[in-house]
Amino acid sequence: MDIDNRDKDAHNRYLAEEYVCALGWTGGHLRVLEAAATGRLYWYDGRARQAPRPGVWAGGRPVSRDRTLALHAARFLVAVGRDGVRQLTLSPMGERALALVRLHPAGLYENDRSAYEARYARSAKRWMNGEEKKAAARRLPPLDSIALRLYQRPVTLAEQEERARRDAREQWEDEGGYCPGVPAPC
Repeated sequence: MDIDNRDKDAHNRYLAEEYVCALGWTGGHLRVLEAAATGRLYWYDGRARQAPRPGVWAGGRPVSRDRTLALHAARFLVAVGRDGVRQLTLSPMGERALALVRLHPAGLYENDRSAYEARYARSAKRWMNGEEKKAAARRLPPLDSIALRLYQRPVTLAEQEERARRDAREQWEDEGGYCPGVPAPC
């Protein structure tokens, strides 16, 4: 990892430590998002399921309906409908949230009860009645806009090599372009 990627990684770890607890997630929420990241999470006949293979929308193991609905309502998941089956994929906010949670898994709550209590304490306002406070605690909050804006994904070595090839090709074209019989620089 080069110096720029190390800096991005350190900055992302700092963001993760600060914002993962505010999501109010448990390990179950993380597993649902990881299933969506593989492209195998789908919704069919009122049930969320993880397909055995990508593109096979029959069978598979069941996934928590409540967690899936909560993540979809909070816009971490996006539903794409095909042939009566809705495939659930990560939204851009879901991708960033998943990356931050993977950087700081200690920010997840041990169980649903402790996560609910933390969301209740964070979302309860004086002017709300008891039912409004409970409803607000049941909803997952979106990822903070600051974390959305400041998170930068580190660039992989393959992406760095591709960018170097593209830059070399563009420089070659800027300097006069292709000459027959002369190989392009690598």
